[in-house]
Amino acid sequence: MGKGDFLERIVKFEQVVANTLGKFQLSTDELVKSLRGAEMMGFITDKETGQVSAAKLKEFLSLTERMTQMTHGIVNPATILGLAQQGGPALMQLNDEGLMTLLMVSQMMGGGRAGTAMMSLYQQLGGGVMYGRTAEELEKLGLLKPEEWKFEHGKVVVTPEASMRMTKQMGKDPMEWAKNVVLPAMAAKGITTPEEINVELFKMLQRQTTERMVADIIRNMKQMESEKGRIRSAAGVEEGLALEQADIPQAQTNISAALHNLNLALVGDGKNIAHGLNQLADVINAISGGFMAFDKWTIESGKKIQEAFAGFDQWTIESGKHIQAFGKALIDGLKSAVEAAIAGIPAVFAGIGSAILDAIRAIVPGLAPSPAPTSAPPVNPLKGGSNTLPSPSTTPSPSVSPLAPEPGPFTQAEPTKKQAYNAVPPAGSGTGGSPAQAGDVYLDGQKITEIIAGRLADLSSGPEEGSSYYDNTRGAPAQSSSMAFG
Repeated sequence: MGKGDFLERIVKFEQVVANTLGKFQLSTDELVKSLRGAEMMGFITDKETGQVSAAKLKEFLSLTERMTQMTHGIVNPATILGLAQQGGPALMQLNDEGLMTLLMVSQMMGGGRAGTAMMSLYQQLGGGVMYGRTAEELEKLGLLKPEEWKFEHGKVVVTPEASMRMTKQMGKDPMEWAKNVVLPAMAAKGITTPEEINVELFKMLQRQTTERMVADIIRNMKQMESEKGRIRSAAGVEEGLALEQADIPQAQTNISAALHNLNLALVGDGKNIAHGLNQLADVINAISGGFMAFDKWTIESGKKIQEAFAGFDQWTIESGKHIQAFGKALIDGLKSAVEAAIAGIPAVFAGIGSAILDAIRAIVPGLAPSPAPTSAPPVNPLKGGSNTLPSPSTTPSPSVSPLAPEPGPFTQAEPTKKQAYNAVPPAGSGTGGSPAQAGDVYLDGQKITEIIAGRLADLSSGPEEGSSYYDNTRGAPAQSSSMAFG
């Protein structure tokens, strides 16, 4: 068989396995695992030449595909590789039936633990590495004759003839060894129930993985025999490809497998095409380099723009500080101006009050301005204390206005705390014809308003035929009874 035939079988197997598992991107990895496991177990090489056998390769790939289909992917190329990695030389004597047995055991234990169990069984029965009680139990069952083993330096030594006999029995197919050797030996000793068989296995083998493998085989033997029949009738690689031709989803996935096949074909005799593909790869790499340079330029430009914006931010911060300082100075100035204006308001109102008082004095006769204060000014009686005036000899008598009213209903003597007083007191104080003396002026705003309003009403009651100029000789108003003026 030529190189092309091997390649065709491998590619077909890869396509079928990919369709079965649905792992189209990992199909090459699955193929490598299967081939590596088969090589480690010696299933694809000729024992005499040591070369890969096309017939064995075809048979192994078909068996692997059948196991993958029947177990719905639980047993797959990765399982085969794990079994081979742990089992190693203990699997080299297996036939197809024995390989199917161990692959079915791998569903229960996993490929790696199944390989370890097979290696342990080989060490005990083939290598004679066992406990003394194990040899005694094998002798009790008739699997090991008394003269075929002995103790040397505290270790069990099994004769080579016994090792070869037991290895040959279980090396090809552990299920056939359990069915044709172990179970009949136990039945001869009256060990027939599942419980008795299980206890005897623990006495006979005394290693965890080996006990687990043989116990699973004996317990599921009927089912495993039926499963082997179904595996033999399942579709292999060629049959699987034929079935996929009539399945539309499978046909769609075959496109991916076909493209991968093209890739494998180019590895062989497609040197020119491979060279062209390499040149195309160089062009793609050059385009990628251009984009990488553009990315570098973009990054540098971005850094410069970032630096510019950073400077603008600094300028904005400094400008803000200056604006803040100017605003603070402006607010402080306005605050000072307002405080100065508020401080001057009392003086302004004091001046306004003085002007109003002068105007009232001008309108109301008899209200003379207060004299300049002496060294001892009189005390305001409203604030308590005496109101003793200076002697007439030291204080000149002010001239009395001819319009000053005589004491009447609207004037009165100097008030006391419990005595009501009129609006306009006389110019001087004292009674009994004493000369008028200057003193404090006590004003009643309500009384002053009544006097002024009445006076203005009298002055405005002249005849209608009067001229536009005031003539006090014509139409003199009658004296108002409410006035206190002469």
